[in-house]
Amino acid sequence: MEKIIKTLNIVNLVSALLAIVLCVFPYGKPQNITLYVFFISFGLEFLLEKKWRDFKWTRYSWMYAAFLTFFAMILLWMPFEEHTDYTVKIIEYRLPFLAFGVIGLFGLNKFHKMKYYAFTFITWSVAMILYILFYKMGLYHLSYDGTALIPFDEYKFDGFMYMINDIKPSQYFAAIRTFSFTSHFIFDFVLNLGLISCFYLILRNPLKRKWQRVAAYVFIGISFVILFTTLLFSDGRSGFISGMTTTAIGLLFLMWRKSRVTTIVTACVIGVLGILIIPKHQKFKDKNINNDPRAIIWKHSIKLIKEKPLLGYGAGDASYAIMDELSASQEVQEKLQFEELVREHLKERRILCAHSHSQVFQTTLEYGLWGPIVLLIIIFLPFFIVKQSELKCIATMFVVITFIQLATDIYVSAVPLMPYSLFIIVLLREDWLQTFANTNLQSANK
Repeated sequence: MEKIIKTLNIVNLVSALLAIVLCVFPYGKPQNITLYVFFISFGLEFLLEKKWRDFKWTRYSWMYAAFLTFFAMILLWMPFEEHTDYTVKIIEYRLPFLAFGVIGLFGLNKFHKMKYYAFTFITWSVAMILYILFYKMGLYHLSYDGTALIPFDEYKFDGFMYMINDIKPSQYFAAIRTFSFTSHFIFDFVLNLGLISCFYLILRNPLKRKWQRVAAYVFIGISFVILFTTLLFSDGRSGFISGMTTTAIGLLFLMWRKSRVTTIVTACVIGVLGILIIPKHQKFKDKNINNDPRAIIWKHSIKLIKEKPLLGYGAGDASYAIMDELSASQEVQEKLQFEELVREHLKERRILCAHSHSQVFQTTLEYGLWGPIVLLIIIFLPFFIVKQSELKCIATMFVVITFIQLATDIYVSAVPLMPYSLFIIVLLREDWLQTFANTNLQSANK
């Protein structure tokens, strides 16, 4: 029986790590099979290990209770809605909150360790970047007008030089990235988790032998440079800001442990430089921001929120309300002329446009005042739950990238729920194990 349980534990871990790898691709059969393996293996673990016997309510349980509450709100508001056409799809999109709410309460098996996830995020993030630069860019080049990828006659080993010499290298990289993987939101989110993982391994290098630790630091250093550089010229503003912010937090934390005065001075310098440099960056010029479709959609979302501020519309009716509002707006039709795909989705009333392009606004539309309360609890609670200082730094960086992503888009399209939920569960579990170990050590010393 022990061998069977151990095999299930390993299968569960491997399927979880594989799900992280697959999250950057459009959803299909491989992801479907991986999820089935993960949840079935957990269910078998639950039965064979009798996990219910070890259940205890702790401060970490509040995180998973918030997950379950967020999912349950769809069902609680559903009887009072007029339209439920989109509700089934919304339930499907948010099923991970139900699944990981339950899994979090009872816990993943002992093989799920933060170091495995950290190495997976770093290795896979770097691998995606190298794959784009040294393989995909050897197959395609960007058209002169930047609207299409044109195949080379033969593979070019120096294909990435076309990007370096291009007037808009980020546009070339973005085109190849989208063609190979997915949108910049999910891609940048995974890369930022790779950055956070670099700091985790620096703060808590789990390797015991000296040569392994040295090799790990070299690997981390090279990976960090690749990830940070890529996020700097990413076409996504959220990924750019997240990369800059998480790096600043990590570096300041490392400095704080050496000299607090130096850290305070450095923080002030970074703050001033950020205020002076970031607004002048091409991604943040007024012209770009004013023409951003999200700004137009947010304006209409706020208008709808004011009509039902207390209880909202419900998940299904909120989707209807935003679609009706945007479809009927002359401003939207005029100012979104250059966003042909968005206009097409609106015309055909696809669920892809049945939201506010901000999880904060969308949740307020759905549940009124109660929506953002639960949402903000989910986003920020890891920071308040985690107690170990090094892990609190990691939790802070994680909270920052999550909030930035959700401020400008929604779960699923901006924050892939599988790696997001797994990261939270494993992070909280490590904090619990470290707290438990420290408590036992203190008791032994008395």
